[in-house]
Amino acid sequence: MMRHATIAALALIAALPVRADTWLLLEGPSEIGFTYFENEEPYRGRFPAFAGTAEFDAARPAETQVEVTVTTSEVELADFVRTAFAKTEGWFDTVGHPQAFLTLDRLIPVTRTEWEGVAQLTVKGITREIRPRFVLTRPGNCLRARGEVEIPMADFEIGQGRISRFIRVGESVILDFNLLGHPEGIAPDCI
Repeated sequence: MMRHATIAALALIAALPVRADTWLLLEGPSEIGFTYFENEEPYRGRFPAFAGTAEFDAARPAETQVEVTVTTSEVELADFVRTAFAKTEGWFDTVGHPQAFLTLDRLIPVTRTEWEGVAQLTVKGITREIRPRFVLTRPGNCLRARGEVEIPMADFEIGQGRISRFIRVGESVILDFNLLGHPEGIAPDCI
């Protein structure tokens, strides 16, 4: 009788949902960058300062939740003049809005390794839904998300202001990312 109770208890425990682990973003090896067009020529930019966490359960990846905070006041473009313009009100308005926020609350499988995220991006206090596509891999005990999303600049009132009188800025920006995270409380073995 005791044996049947033990087996029943183990079966019940096995049926309980697995707890999602908290993952921490590794800022050093991770990258967030973008490509924008100026007078029809592509230019690169990047955000070197950001932090983030994720709730990830390998058994239920579609329920993943991610929070990323980007320090827009640290934006870097090709040279100091472009970087200075990127910090103005007509671009990232880094004085009024020194940070941007991304909240991902759902993943949709595209293939076995490719996913589409459903996320809210807030830039300059303006929030819009974006759907980044990315490949999810497991190097060592880490998790890597590498992908991109096209974002209309007008959605966030970026590329406007006085500078737009002198240069023609493209209608969208390609935000690309290579994010590496590890489980909280466990040293990463992927770097």
